[in-house]
Amino acid sequence: ILARPASRSYQLQKFAHRNRVLVSGIAAVFGVLLAGAITSSLLYLQKEEQRAAAAQRGVELAAALATAEANLERALGAENLAEQEEGRARTEAETAQAVTDYLVTLFEYANPEHSDGKALNALDLLDQGVERIRGQFQDQPAIRARLLNVFGKIDNWLQRYERSRPILEEALALTAQVHGEDSAEYADTLERLAWVHHEAGDARGAEGMQRRVLALREKHVGRETQLYADALNNLANTLIVLVEHDEARELVEESHALRIRLHGPEHESVAASHFALASLYGNLGRPEEAGEHGAAALAGFLQHLGPSHWRTLLARAAQAEFLRKLDRPAEAVEQARLAVEGLQQLFGPDSLMTTRARRAYAGSLADAGRLDEAALLIEELLVRHEELHGRDADYGDLLMLLASTLQDLGRLDEAESLYLDTLEQDERLGFLHAEERLTVRHNLSVIYADTERLDEALELELAVLAEREPLIGLAHPDARGSLNNLAAIYRKLGRAVDEEQTRRKKLSALLEARAPYLGATRNAREELAEFLERTGRSAEAQALHATE
Repeated sequence: ILARPASRSYQLQKFAHRNRVLVSGIAAVFGVLLAGAITSSLLYLQKEEQRAAAAQRGVELAAALATAEANLERALGAENLAEQEEGRARTEAETAQAVTDYLVTLFEYANPEHSDGKALNALDLLDQGVERIRGQFQDQPAIRARLLNVFGKIDNWLQRYERSRPILEEALALTAQVHGEDSAEYADTLERLAWVHHEAGDARGAEGMQRRVLALREKHVGRETQLYADALNNLANTLIVLVEHDEARELVEESHALRIRLHGPEHESVAASHFALASLYGNLGRPEEAGEHGAAALAGFLQHLGPSHWRTLLARAAQAEFLRKLDRPAEAVEQARLAVEGLQQLFGPDSLMTTRARRAYAGSLADAGRLDEAALLIEELLVRHEELHGRDADYGDLLMLLASTLQDLGRLDEAESLYLDTLEQDERLGFLHAEERLTVRHNLSVIYADTERLDEALELELAVLAEREPLIGLAHPDARGSLNNLAAIYRKLGRAVDEEQTRRKKLSALLEARAPYLGATRNAREELAEFLERTGRSAEAQALHATE
């Protein structure tokens, strides 16, 4: 056996044998300590588990409490909403009853016993009614706003815009006070006021209001509704006046498609869309499409409303204008005559609706060659309209029509004086739209050319064309009228190069526009070929014919 040092375990064993009592005591103490440590650890772990469980129960309790609070809040909100709806319904019922009672009371005043023996007509009642509203409902703005809306709407319908404007402005302020400017009720009143601005010639003001109405309609009733379709249509009509045809076309076609989705293609509201489309295409200088949609509108109104309804009669008057542009004067005269007779029976000879129908009738008479008869009728309308309404947009339209009729009669001095007077009054009153002003200036240029004032005619027509081209395009009939006049002036001045350039510009614009102007394109090609023949270029003329 090799000698080696004693190991640590051997030494411990020897120590334990020599000191058994001491080692036994230490072992006992160590055992107790170990047992205590194990017990403490177990207790600690148990408490941690209990603490975690308590924390989890706390989280669950907090979540349950939050859910309960949310449910309570929803319940309270639903209760408040129900109370608001109940209150609103009660207010609506009370307001409606007050409006009904007021109107019944108002019409009692038509009885001579209540009006000092004087019989009051409907217009007297309207005017007195508005004054009584302002005094009777000072402390009830909701009722006052509703009543003013009713009377403003009636005045709009009767085309008494000078009366309806202050009424609707007052109603709008009250509606904002009662319901707020972001409400559906505000949109209703604003829509009526926008139409007043439209009819007064303030198309830009009307546009801003109608865009606001459109946004409110979308917010409160949504896009797939009749009210939204109506708002689209109204804005489109104003944009047509502003010669913003691209957006107007998008809006009116969207409105038309929406109405068909909502009601089907035979509904009355779809007939109204056809009416708007007819107006659009008429302003675009596309009379065939305007006539088609005008006929569809008239057929729809006849079906749903009958021949004596005012909308049917207005559609007849509009169709007369489209037929005039289609060179169908006899049909135009008949449609306008029926419109005049019906509107006179409904509203009397002095209403704006009747006046506009009579203007269409006068224009149709002029197109049919009955120029003297047309001139007399227009002069009568001018005098009466100025007495009743002053020199507004309708007065300007009548003035233009009289001047053009006198021009066709060969009474050029009188026509020129009227055109100049129209432009001068427009500078002060602003009753002409952009294209109407250009039409007056174009007609003046034609008179200058016919009276051999060629330099004046050329300068004026060039200025007109420069404005017309970006506004309506060269293919539009009005722009083609300017090109025709320029070509005639250049021919008289012996400026063949300029004449050819003008005729080619017209043909090129029509070829680019294509389908809507096939007849006009054929005429423009023949005019250019005639020019080429006249200037000794027969081969080019024949080649031009060969390209058809």
